[in-house]
Amino acid sequence: QKELLDEALEEIIDSWDYSDYLDGVAQKLIWNSSRLGHGEDDGRGDIKSLIQTDGKLDRVKILNLVLDLGADMTPQFGSYFLGAGFTDDVREVDEVLGIIFSKKPRNDKENFLHAVYRNDLAFIRDNPNEEFNEAALHLAVISGKVEIFEHLYRPEYEKGLIQARNKAAKLGRTDVLKSFLEKVELKQDEQDEEAKFKEQRIKDFLMMSAACKGHAETVEMLLGKGAQVDYCEKGHPGKTSLSHVIELRRLDPLKARHTAEVLLNHGAKMQGPYSNRDAKSAFF
Repeated sequence: QKELLDEALEEIIDSWDYSDYLDGVAQKLIWNSSRLGHGEDDGRGDIKSLIQTDGKLDRVKILNLVLDLGADMTPQFGSYFLGAGFTDDVREVDEVLGIIFSKKPRNDKENFLHAVYRNDLAFIRDNPNEEFNEAALHLAVISGKVEIFEHLYRPEYEKGLIQARNKAAKLGRTDVLKSFLEKVELKQDEQDEEAKFKEQRIKDFLMMSAACKGHAETVEMLLGKGAQVDYCEKGHPGKTSLSHVIELRRLDPLKARHTAEVLLNHGAKMQGPYSNRDAKSAFF
């Protein structure tokens, strides 16, 4: 049962913004109703009705159900939780975190993570536990808890936090991302050319990630840190942050406009498929 629930939790989180994929999770739960204590003679209600609203699958109800039945939330704060399949929409991330941390902690690790989520730095300081630090750091980064991140950060965790750092840019967690960059920046006189190039590419990539999602404040911060305003990913000539923001207009015109203002103020040029258009007229 435990293995089934943990697997279902991973699948529901991974398919959070792909509603078509919820069918597989729902069927797995329904087929295993008896194992989960929701058989005909258990008196706890039919799973199919418990995970639907007006006859349609309800992702919030599915997530609540698997958590209430005993799925382990703690492994989710690591590479899987931050994987490519999970949503980059900050509102949806906050929705998932809100559901997970509405549940009462059942062990020391969950109690520690709850303290991170509610931004209880005093608890973290008074109850140090190295075993939980890396999971807590992942949570601090994606939820934007900058003081807890700064308290728990250690250089040895840096490599394991790459996905968390990238996710922070896509979610617009400006303060925690700024703190992360400041902790890993090398002193200028200690850098060789390869290290400088790597650091530059990290900033460029993060800036583009933030711009694609319309996080103007994060873009401003990264440009201030030296990100190149007209950076293009390898193999995608002309696909600059500004061109991504033009495409964002269809989904979120206001965020696109604010982000474009930042990029244009830093000298962004129109390139690729938009090179013959006037940049300002595209937005203003």
